[in-house]
Amino acid sequence: MAIPDWNEFGLLPEGIHDSDFGEIARRLAFNDHRASLVRGLERSLDWLRTMPPIQSLIVDGSFVTDKALPSDIDAVAMIGNLTERNQREWIRAWQPLHRELKEQYRVDLYPTVEDRGNNFSAYFQYLRPEEALDRGAPLGVLKGLLRITI
Repeated sequence: MAIPDWNEFGLLPEGIHDSDFGEIARRLAFNDHRASLVRGLERSLDWLRTMPPIQSLIVDGSFVTDKALPSDIDAVAMIGNLTERNQREWIRAWQPLHRELKEQYRVDLYPTVEDRGNNFSAYFQYLRPEEALDRGAPLGVLKGLLRITI
């Protein structure tokens, strides 16, 4: 599962690309700052493995771009495979830890169920207009994301 090369704007090609933690660590921890973020992602994955098993984790935000110093890693826990009861339990367990995950691990994690309500995995494919302008990309360009199967 190779992560595709960034395009001329420093973005992954549009879409959701399958990867694994090892490939993300090898490819995206290209400086000390990013390596620190990857260690936080690894700790977040350890926490996720204590929860009812989800279908996947989407890794996104500026971390999946060529930005040298992203502030954190945005991530979306895809919980649609769980029963409604387990989804509620998952959210109840995650909610009080959300801030802690972000502060300690620098991973801003949100759960979502595709096609129901807020679909963060679709939202994070959009590039903010100011970032598009900074990168010389056309407005409305979509960026690629990475999917880790848990």
